[in-house]
Amino acid sequence: MNYSYTLQNRKGSLRNMTSYHEQCDRVQKHFFLMKVYCFLILLVLGNTIMMGQARPVEQTSQALIKRIKEADEQAAVPYEKTLLTLPSPDTEQAKNFMELGRHFYAQGTYRRSLHYINKAIILAQAAKDDYLLGEVYLIQGNSYLLDWQNQRALDAYHKVLAYTGKTEQLNKNVIAKINIAIINRRMNQLNQSITSCLNALKIVDSTSLRHTKNHVNLLTILSDSYLDLGEYGKTLEYAETGVAISSTIDYRKGLADLYTKIGHVYCKKGDHELGTDYLDKARTLIKNEAITKSYFMENIHYFSAICFYDRGLYKDATIPLLALIGNATKVKGRQKYRTIEAHKLLAESYKQLGDTANSALWYDTYVTLNEAYLEKKDAVVNKIYEKDTQQLGAEIQLLKQEYVVQQKRNKYLWLSGLLVILTLSVLFYTHFKWQGSKKSKEAKPKNNQRSMLDLKEEDSITKPVSKEIVINSIKVEEVLKRLDKLENQEYFLTMGCNLRTMAKKVKTNATYLSVIINHYKDKKFVDYINDLRINYAVERLKKDKKFRSFSVKSIASEVGYKSDYSFAKHFKSKTGHNPSDYIKKLRPVEPLVNT
Repeated sequence: MNYSYTLQNRKGSLRNMTSYHEQCDRVQKHFFLMKVYCFLILLVLGNTIMMGQARPVEQTSQALIKRIKEADEQAAVPYEKTLLTLPSPDTEQAKNFMELGRHFYAQGTYRRSLHYINKAIILAQAAKDDYLLGEVYLIQGNSYLLDWQNQRALDAYHKVLAYTGKTEQLNKNVIAKINIAIINRRMNQLNQSITSCLNALKIVDSTSLRHTKNHVNLLTILSDSYLDLGEYGKTLEYAETGVAISSTIDYRKGLADLYTKIGHVYCKKGDHELGTDYLDKARTLIKNEAITKSYFMENIHYFSAICFYDRGLYKDATIPLLALIGNATKVKGRQKYRTIEAHKLLAESYKQLGDTANSALWYDTYVTLNEAYLEKKDAVVNKIYEKDTQQLGAEIQLLKQEYVVQQKRNKYLWLSGLLVILTLSVLFYTHFKWQGSKKSKEAKPKNNQRSMLDLKEEDSITKPVSKEIVINSIKVEEVLKRLDKLENQEYFLTMGCNLRTMAKKVKTNATYLSVIINHYKDKKFVDYINDLRINYAVERLKKDKKFRSFSVKSIASEVGYKSDYSFAKHFKSKTGHNPSDYIKKLRPVEPLVNT
């Protein structure tokens, strides 16, 4: 009994001890969980405090936009992120970032402007808002243009044209065309620039855009292009029209720019006093109106230097040139064509002063900058030709469709005519056969035996002759005259020039034209066209310095080839040299001359 009692007591003690240990374990677990909860609470509080320090207090779009405009790039990042998280439609968000892009564009900080405009484009694309896309692509193109990223600007402007075909966006469409003309002029594609401007001018003259700032800007680009071509009469015509409109609408920037060009024209004409007066008027306007765009003063400096140089005042010419180059270095504008030419003119001025050390220094800098400019120019010019070729391709496709329809119509007419001829032939054949059989029954044959001579004569009549094209000599003379006329008109330079189109031009068919060229030109038609094109290219490369600065692809397109490979093949076959090697041989180290 005592033993069992003792055992029971021990078992009870063991149970109590187990329960105690379990309670201790639970307490430890609860304590651990409490520590974890406290840590998480502290972590959340810490993040909240940090976020409160990093994120702006303002949560409205206008407040955030104001903060971004006031902050530098790094400090603006959290405000940008907050702006993106606002529960606004994509269109509204796109407009917010477009406003920021326009703000920094107006300040001249184009890289930051592009940062916000690119975000606006993504949002506008998501919203599928074509109207807004036309607007943001225009700001993007303008930012690239003023940052001298010509190829990207060209891409942006062509997108503007794609989105602004409607009447309510005609203004943007015209601005894009004006700025494409600016790029053409920068790339020395002066005729293309003038063509673009004249086309845009027709639109402006017939709409509400007449007598506006954009009208003046268009006239400014036109006068610029004619000025670069040395056509001073046309330059004055459009510049003076622009001055009249600028005075009417009180457009001071337009006046300053146009006065500069008019001043340069009078200086080049020898009226240096009147030219200097116009340049001074432009300088005064810029100073009084606090016009900050660098290119206004760059033009005045450059044209003033030319005016001094032409009068033999070489020391005076160096002062505005050094000011121009110094300012361009500050604003990272040394890649501009005007600035590059300023280096060359400065080298020539020092050469005239007998300062050979400075002359060599500035000329070396000019060569370096000009080579970099020409490399970039090739890419942009190729892009221009690519766009022109795409447009030409669309026109050709339309012509092909019209040609197919015409061919079908001609086919039906030909089949109908053939059916009529066959029917008539059968009727005539039946009629004459019946008449012949009737006469043979009535008449007796005089001689059943025919002589060998009769047989030979019959053979000569019935035997098929070889197919030889016989052309009237008068017809040949007319075709050759028309062919010479087409050569003088340089029709062979068009990409659509082929045997069929040329035959239509000279009013004959393709077979006759081929025979005439083979006989009188002593060559096949393909060789005839290739010879004309390559001869033209060789002569123009020898005479035209600007043509030598084109890329091989651009030269090929100019002389009628669709691919630079085909042009290079025929050029080498004709001259024994690749186009690029031939151009290098024609491009010796050029002496310094006045530009």
